[in-house]
Amino acid sequence: MLQEARDEVISADQKASVILAVLGLGFGAALSGLVAGEWRPDELAPWSQAMWWSGLAAGAFAVYFAGSAVWPRYTAST
Repeated sequence: MLQEARDEVISADQKASVILAVLGLGFGAALSGLVAGEWRPDELAPWSQAMWWSGLAAGAFAVYFAGSAVWPRYTAST
């Protein structure tokens, strides 16, 4: 039973790692547009700006929580 629980934790950690990687790709794409200067959020309509900044805040929370899920919870005993 303990081995099954450990296997589940490993599986959940792998899923969280994939989610964190996908979030990194999304943030990288948005950041590259901002850094290149080809796109700026202040060019959006006011309601679109509100949606942009709300989405950015939600994305930051998602990265934080996905990172928290990946952080090791215990040390492996040998």
